[in-house]
Amino acid sequence: MKAWNAKFWLAALALQLPPDVLAADDRAARDVVAADVSAVAQPPSPEPPTAVGTLTVQWTISGRRDPIDCGGLGVDRLQLSMRAAPGDEDQAEGPCDAFQISLDLAPGTYNGDVVLLDRLDRPVTLAVPLEQVEIIAGREVMKNVDFPVGAFL
Repeated sequence: MKAWNAKFWLAALALQLPPDVLAADDRAARDVVAADVSAVAQPPSPEPPTAVGTLTVQWTISGRRDPIDCGGLGVDRLQLSMRAAPGDEDQAEGPCDAFQISLDLAPGTYNGDVVLLDRLDRPVTLAVPLEQVEIIAGREVMKNVDFPVGAFL
Protein backbone atom coordinates (compact mmCIF):
# COMPACT_ATOMS: atom_id res chain seq x y z
CA MET A 1 0.00 0.00 0.00
CA LYS A 2 1.40 3.41 -0.91
CA ALA A 3 2.35 5.70 1.98
CA TRP A 4 -0.22 8.41 1.17
CA ASN A 5 -2.95 5.80 0.81
CA ALA A 6 -2.07 4.31 4.19
CA LYS A 7 -2.10 7.72 5.87
CA PHE A 8 -5.49 8.54 4.35
CA TRP A 9 -6.87 5.20 5.47
CA LEU A 10 -5.49 5.68 9.00
CA ALA A 11 -6.87 9.22 9.09
CA ALA A 12 -10.29 7.94 8.13
CA LEU A 13 -10.15 5.36 10.89
CA ALA A 14 -8.56 7.75 13.37
CA LEU A 15 -11.88 8.59 14.97
CA GLN A 16 -12.22 4.96 16.02
CA LEU A 17 -8.67 4.38 17.31
CA PRO A 18 -7.47 5.44 20.78
CA PRO A 19 -5.10 8.46 20.67
CA ASP A 20 -2.07 6.53 21.98
CA VAL A 21 -2.19 4.15 18.97
CA LEU A 22 -1.57 6.90 16.42
CA ALA A 23 1.76 8.53 15.63
CA ALA A 24 2.08 12.34 15.71
CA ASP A 25 1.61 12.62 11.90
CA ASP A 26 -1.48 10.49 12.03
CA ARG A 27 -2.97 12.58 14.88
CA ALA A 28 -2.71 15.70 12.70
CA ALA A 29 -4.43 13.85 9.85
CA ARG A 30 -7.11 12.64 12.29
CA ASP A 31 -7.74 16.22 13.46
CA VAL A 32 -8.17 17.39 9.85
CA VAL A 33 -10.59 14.54 9.09
CA ALA A 34 -12.47 15.11 12.35
CA ALA A 35 -12.86 18.82 11.53
CA ASP A 36 -14.17 17.96 8.06
CA VAL A 37 -16.56 15.35 9.45
CA SER A 38 -17.90 17.71 12.10
CA ALA A 39 -18.44 20.43 9.48
CA VAL A 40 -20.40 18.02 7.31
CA ALA A 41 -22.35 16.57 10.24
CA GLN A 42 -23.67 19.97 11.32
CA PRO A 43 -27.11 20.62 9.89
CA PRO A 44 -27.52 23.99 8.21
CA SER A 45 -28.73 26.63 10.61
CA PRO A 46 -32.44 27.14 10.12
CA GLU A 47 -33.65 30.51 8.95
CA PRO A 48 -35.31 32.52 11.67
CA PRO A 49 -39.08 32.09 11.56
CA THR A 50 -40.96 34.82 9.77
CA ALA A 51 -43.05 36.93 12.12
CA VAL A 52 -46.74 36.45 11.42
CA GLY A 53 -50.07 37.39 12.87
CA THR A 54 -53.33 35.52 12.48
CA LEU A 55 -56.62 36.67 11.05
CA THR A 56 -59.57 34.61 12.27
CA VAL A 57 -62.93 35.11 10.59
CA GLN A 58 -66.08 33.77 12.23
CA TRP A 59 -69.31 33.83 10.27
CA THR A 60 -73.00 33.32 10.71
CA ILE A 61 -75.89 32.83 8.31
CA SER A 62 -78.75 35.15 9.29
CA GLY A 63 -77.23 35.39 12.77
CA ARG A 64 -77.04 31.61 13.29
CA ARG A 65 -74.32 28.97 13.28
CA ASP A 66 -76.42 26.00 12.27
CA PRO A 67 -74.89 23.43 9.87
CA ILE A 68 -78.37 22.73 8.47
CA ASP A 69 -78.39 26.26 7.01
CA CYS A 70 -75.24 25.46 4.98
CA GLY A 71 -76.81 22.43 3.30
CA GLY A 72 -80.23 24.00 2.93
CA LEU A 73 -78.83 27.05 1.14
CA GLY A 74 -76.38 25.08 -1.04
CA VAL A 75 -73.27 26.45 0.69
CA ASP A 76 -70.20 24.22 0.66
CA ARG A 77 -67.47 26.50 2.04
CA LEU A 78 -66.27 30.01 2.79
CA GLN A 79 -63.47 31.61 0.79
CA LEU A 80 -61.31 34.27 2.47
CA SER A 81 -59.13 36.49 0.27
CA MET A 82 -56.78 39.11 1.73
CA ARG A 83 -54.56 41.58 -0.13
CA ALA A 84 -51.73 43.75 1.21
CA ALA A 85 -51.09 45.17 -2.26
CA PRO A 86 -52.72 44.68 -5.67
CA GLY A 87 -51.71 41.31 -7.11
CA ASP A 88 -50.44 40.08 -3.72
CA GLU A 89 -53.26 37.87 -2.46
CA ASP A 90 -53.47 35.27 0.30
CA GLN A 91 -56.45 32.92 0.31
CA ALA A 92 -57.93 30.31 2.58
CA GLU A 93 -61.05 28.19 2.43
CA GLY A 94 -62.94 26.39 5.14
CA PRO A 95 -66.07 24.22 5.29
CA CYS A 96 -69.28 26.16 5.79
CA ASP A 97 -70.27 24.23 8.90
CA ALA A 98 -67.01 25.14 10.70
CA PHE A 99 -68.15 28.78 10.92
CA GLN A 100 -64.54 29.82 11.52
CA ILE A 101 -61.34 30.07 9.48
CA SER A 102 -57.84 31.35 10.28
CA LEU A 103 -55.12 32.66 8.00
CA ASP A 104 -51.52 33.50 9.01
CA LEU A 105 -50.31 36.74 7.45
CA ALA A 106 -47.20 38.89 7.57
CA PRO A 107 -47.63 42.06 9.64
CA GLY A 108 -49.26 44.91 7.76
CA THR A 109 -52.59 46.37 6.65
CA TYR A 110 -54.85 44.23 4.49
CA ASN A 111 -58.07 44.56 2.54
CA GLY A 112 -60.06 41.59 1.38
CA ASP A 113 -63.39 39.86 1.29
CA VAL A 114 -65.23 36.71 2.20
CA VAL A 115 -67.79 34.86 0.09
CA LEU A 116 -69.72 31.65 0.47
CA LEU A 117 -69.26 29.14 -2.38
CA ASP A 118 -71.15 26.08 -3.55
CA ARG A 119 -69.49 22.74 -4.31
CA LEU A 120 -68.87 23.83 -7.93
CA ASP A 121 -66.84 26.90 -6.83
CA ARG A 122 -69.66 29.32 -7.68
CA PRO A 123 -70.46 32.21 -5.32
CA VAL A 124 -73.68 31.69 -3.38
CA THR A 125 -73.55 35.12 -1.70
CA LEU A 126 -72.35 38.61 -2.41
CA ALA A 127 -68.78 39.20 -1.23
CA VAL A 128 -68.51 40.89 2.18
CA PRO A 129 -65.55 43.29 2.31
CA LEU A 130 -62.95 43.26 5.08
CA GLU A 131 -61.22 46.65 5.02
CA GLN A 132 -58.16 48.03 6.80
CA VAL A 133 -57.42 44.86 8.77
CA GLU A 134 -54.25 45.52 10.77
CA ILE A 135 -52.17 42.35 11.32
CA ILE A 136 -49.62 42.47 14.15
CA ALA A 137 -46.92 39.81 14.62
CA GLY A 138 -47.79 37.29 17.30
CA ARG A 139 -51.39 38.47 17.66
CA GLU A 140 -54.75 37.19 16.50
CA VAL A 141 -57.27 39.56 14.92
CA MET A 142 -60.90 38.43 15.07
CA LYS A 143 -63.52 39.50 12.51
CA ASN A 144 -67.19 38.52 12.58
CA VAL A 145 -69.24 38.39 9.38
CA ASP A 146 -72.94 37.72 8.91
CA PHE A 147 -74.51 36.57 5.67
CA PRO A 148 -78.18 37.62 5.87
CA VAL A 149 -80.74 36.02 3.56
CA GLY A 150 -80.60 39.18 1.40
CA ALA A 151 -76.91 38.50 0.63
CA PHE A 152 -77.69 35.23 -1.16
CA LEU A 153 -77.74 35.27 -4.96
